[in-house]
Amino acid sequence: AWPFMQPFAGTEEEIKRNAAIVKRPMDLPTCMERMQNGTYVRGGRKDFLRDVRSVFYNAMLFFGREDQRYIMACELSDMFEEEWAAVMSLIERPKDGEGMDID
Repeated sequence: AWPFMQPFAGTEEEIKRNAAIVKRPMDLPTCMERMQNGTYVRGGRKDFLRDVRSVFYNAMLFFGREDQRYIMACELSDMFEEEWAAVMSLIERPKDGEGMDID
């Protein structure tokens, strides 16, 4: 996960190229900061999901398929989506007795 633990850093040429390709830069520390300062409470799950997905999407967009960072982004994205789905299934599961027809 090391490539996603800080904003993109590279050569001057890479930074310019990244800025031209990536329209919405994001990194995991920014996601954590937003979680800690309540940004996601105001914006909801949708904002959190958009930000985390942006971290991985940006890496896949910028780096080639053979690059280790592209591969890591794909793997971490898959892991995140699996965990997100599991958490959402727990949150959205009906409570005991809810949604049951007694008639």
